Amino acid sequence: MSSADSERYDIFFAGQCLEGRDPQAVRAALGRLFKADEQTLDRLFCGQRQRIKGGCDAATANKYRQALATAGAKVSIAPASGRVAPASGRVAPAAAAASAAAASPAAAASPPAAAPDSSHLTLADAGERLGPPTANVAALTPPDFDLAEVGAD
Repeated sequence: MSSADSERYDIFFAGQCLEGRDPQAVRAALGRLFKADEQTLDRLFCGQRQRIKGGCDAATANKYRQALATAGAKVSIAPASGRVAPASGRVAPAAAAASAAAASPAAAASPPAAAPDSSHLTLADAGERLGPPTANVAALTPPDFDLAEVGAD
């Protein structure tokens, strides 16, 4: 297996529509594509960049890109980060979403979009606080329970 075969990609959506597309029509199309309820659609269209599919190969990434572009959604594809999004913030599309649109051979052969420039970002040193310390919360004491004899109510 070559390294190109093992490369993984994440697919991101930030609530943006392709130029000339009606946002309400795009929202409805994504609702059908992902079988999503209104709450899920509200999270998708909140304006923040969210990973909607992670760790897929190049062919699958291109199928998602084409299916979402057909729906009118503007997505970005980046090399997989290896991080797992929290369950509450992650949108789990139906497995049929990728197969909903048949990718052309040319689309499957094209590489995913280049990753955004992150050279201006820095990381804090290990152990460094990212903000002011919060007030200490008083220690909770557990209730004082007694155990009943076996068989007692």
